[in-house]
Amino acid sequence: MSRKNTGRELENYVYLAIKDLIMQRKFMVEFPHVSIKQQKKYYSKDRDDYITTDISVEKYLENPEANPNINPSLIIIIECKDYKTSIPVDDVEEFHAKLQQIGAHKGMIFTRHGSFQKSALSYAKSKGIGLARIMPDEQVKQTEFIMHMMYDLSMSMSFDVKSTVNELLNALTNTMHTSSKHFFSLDGFNDLDDYIESCLEL
Repeated sequence: MSRKNTGRELENYVYLAIKDLIMQRKFMVEFPHVSIKQQKKYYSKDRDDYITTDISVEKYLENPEANPNINPSLIIIIECKDYKTSIPVDDVEEFHAKLQQIGAHKGMIFTRHGSFQKSALSYAKSKGIGLARIMPDEQVKQTEFIMHMMYDLSMSMSFDVKSTVNELLNALTNTMHTSSKHFFSLDGFNDLDDYIESCLEL
């Protein structure tokens, strides 16, 4: 019997990657007074109810344990959607609404088995939401390294921009895409760690 994909495996993977960056002081928000949580709830006045987040990172100006009433100066929300189908623009719009209700400063969506509708890419770019896909192992031709591809037509012309952009769009919008690369994002740097850091530069 196949194990049901709840998305928790991807969530744990991304959580540990971000936590490791924080511990190494390579994350945008560094110690002291940084909190990273899974399944944290934020109250929404609009809903008169709580919004549960996959991963949240909060930076405080002073120790929140010493002052439990202090609010974070920075909130970053990460959502993991490990669908096996295309992630629609509606999901990205809903995520943007959640960010606004929470008062978050930055949002990112990760997927692995899924992909994004092209309209979802456009909407996310217009709202400053980071989108990324970590390719499933079975769809990676080589597994030696994690590579990130940038969706930016103004980047260096020392390589074939058209084929690079085409592969990026295929990886992000085609669930069955296979590649020699492990990692694709809407924008970022050369690997997952650099991508996460770059997305959080406000």
